[in-house]
Amino acid sequence: MSAAAPVEREAPTPFTAAMIQMRTSLSPEQSFEQAATLIRKATADGADYVQTPEMSNLMQENRHALFTLLQDEENDRSLAGYRELARELKIFVHVGSLAVRATAERAANRSFLIDRSGDIVARYDKIHMFDVDLGNGETYRESAN
Repeated sequence: MSAAAPVEREAPTPFTAAMIQMRTSLSPEQSFEQAATLIRKATADGADYVQTPEMSNLMQENRHALFTLLQDEENDRSLAGYRELARELKIFVHVGSLAVRATAERAANRSFLIDRSGDIVARYDKIHMFDVDLGNGETYRESAN
C-alpha cells in the first residue's frame, strides 16, 4: 500500500460579501429595480459577492395574482436581469430566491447562484414551506402554492 501524495491547494482568494435588504413589492419589475440599485451600491463599495433576500421578485398572497405574474425559469425577467447585472458588474450574485412557475399549478421558491459571467452555477428549490398563523389574524400558507 502506498501513501497518498500531499495535495497542494491554492491559497483562498479573499472576497468581500454584501447582503442587501429590501422590501419586495407586488411587481417583479419594481422589486428588481430596487435590488439592482442596492447591488450597484454594494459593488461600488467593494462587494465581489452580493446576496439578495428570499422572494426577491414578488410577494403576493393572492394565488390568482401570483400565477398571473409567475414565469418559468427560462422566461423570468428578474432572473435574466440578475444574470445581466452579474455579468456587467463582474460579481457573483446569490439570489436568495425567486418565485418561479414550476408547473401550471405549482410555484417554486428557487435560489440561484450566478457567477461573474452571468451563468447560473447552482440552483436550489426550497422544500420546507413557510406556513404561519399570526396573532393578528394574518395567515401565510406558502405550501398552498
